[in-house]
Amino acid sequence: MYKYFAYGLNISSELELDELIARDFIGEADIEIKLGECPDQITGPDWYGGWWQADDEYLLCDFTDIIRALVSRNGEEVTLQVFTEDDFQLRSFIYGQVLSACLLLKDYYLLHGACVKIGDKAVGFCGASGVGKSTLAWGFMKEGYTVYSDDVIALKIEEGKVIMYPGFPRLRLRKEIFGLMSIDDSLFSEIKHAREKKNFTGMDELPMSPVELTKLVVLKVIDTDKVSRIELKGGEALLSLQDTAYRTELEQHIFDDKTLLDRSTKLANHTRMNQVERTNHYFCLDEVLEKVHSILMIN
Repeated sequence: MYKYFAYGLNISSELELDELIARDFIGEADIEIKLGECPDQITGPDWYGGWWQADDEYLLCDFTDIIRALVSRNGEEVTLQVFTEDDFQLRSFIYGQVLSACLLLKDYYLLHGACVKIGDKAVGFCGASGVGKSTLAWGFMKEGYTVYSDDVIALKIEEGKVIMYPGFPRLRLRKEIFGLMSIDDSLFSEIKHAREKKNFTGMDELPMSPVELTKLVVLKVIDTDKVSRIELKGGEALLSLQDTAYRTELEQHIFDDKTLLDRSTKLANHTRMNQVERTNHYFCLDEVLEKVHSILMIN
């Protein structure tokens, strides 16, 4: 078995998952991934359509011609039946779908975003695809700060604080911003099945310790001539968290509507949130960086 560490969890796997952090550990894994046969349907499924089925004991994903995954309801045991010979496609599915299911089943909050450590706290950037989350993380990294996550922000509420758990080393940027930012193309590698992006090759190590999330910045692109900030509270904060949740289709299999609302409300009540709106007329990373720095100075 290969042994890894991600999102504060020890993971054992019969498949090599080399984007995760390799780390030996003693005792049982928090998540165990094995190869085996999976049913094409679970008994009495609560069927929502799409890839996933659910009942009281398991989640089942049938991703045609690529993989079938059976995940126990405690998020601890995963059985994979692999059909594809495309290793990148397989592992991308495991990282994006299977691990997300395990984290949600273990009561993590997942947001679509990136996170950096500034001082002894973390700041998260979330929003829709293409708003500049990873680009902003790159900008902070160039200022000397540490990128803690990209694509997924994994959170828990512990003792009244929002805690961010680092995932695995990855930072992906869209190709169109390379020329705009004078980025050295040789520092990045191509991403199979995601030709519009490239992956930074300097992310070999990632801090493994969780850190308190002090602020969450929601990025939005609008028709404006300036970069502006809006503090989000109450219903606005709640809606922004629901809009930026990662793998919402999985959440609907795991939680009922009341629990989903309770979870979003609890996270909104514990998180200081701001929305930064940037122009869609031109590239303005420096202005967004300046605006986020101003937010961080607010107690």
